[in-house]
Amino acid sequence: MTNILNLTQYEATTDQLEAGVIEPDFGKEFIKELLTFEQHPTETEIRNRARRLAATALDISRGKRGKVMIDSASCLTPALIVELKKMGFTPLFSVTRRRTEKVVQSDGSVRKLAVLRHIGWVQP
Repeated sequence: MTNILNLTQYEATTDQLEAGVIEPDFGKEFIKELLTFEQHPTETEIRNRARRLAATALDISRGKRGKVMIDSASCLTPALIVELKKMGFTPLFSVTRRRTEKVVQSDGSVRKLAVLRHIGWVQP
């Protein structure tokens, strides 16, 4: 099974881990910071963050270029894909099946719970 580096701000699901996703052993908070925008980003900031994320992937993987699971703001995604490919990585999106389950609470109210299941990969 091929390892796929998780370069998202979220922890990998059990399904994703079983499909080969590995969590970074360092840098997760830094990844979250780079993926989070508190205000409208400039084009320069988007490109810089994409470069820094790709460089972080290289550091985390200890120079071993392989597959990387990504999930980012739509304004960042195209630049991130370009930068990862420049460094020799293969970016992947996790395809998920989404289902909503209704859970009746003890007070009679109903809580909706989104259940996401990983079903495969898409390479942009």
